[in-house]
Amino acid sequence: MSLSKEMLAKVNEIIESDIRPMLLGDGGDIQVIDLRDDGFLELRVSGQCVHCASLPLTMTFAIEERLKTAFPEIKGVVQLKDLDDEGELVGEQALDDVVGKTCH
Repeated sequence: MSLSKEMLAKVNEIIESDIRPMLLGDGGDIQVIDLRDDGFLELRVSGQCVHCASLPLTMTFAIEERLKTAFPEIKGVVQLKDLDDEGELVGEQALDDVVGKTCH
């Protein structure tokens, strides 16, 4: 399911006004990729956020909750990664799989 142009614009508006400034302040960034058929929004983070131990919490409580509140059709967010610290290709990971496994 691709995001409609209207919904994509609204999602990006929230990202730009509420989410990106917070991540940029910590040396990171965020990009919307797509809304999947199962209702999960694919996002890619970059910069220092990729290595932050608090990223799963940030994704859940600062990003996912904000977007789900604004867009009930979004069931959650999925973080897409390109490379891990060792340069290995890493695929998507649902946030429910990592919340609680990260030391804070």
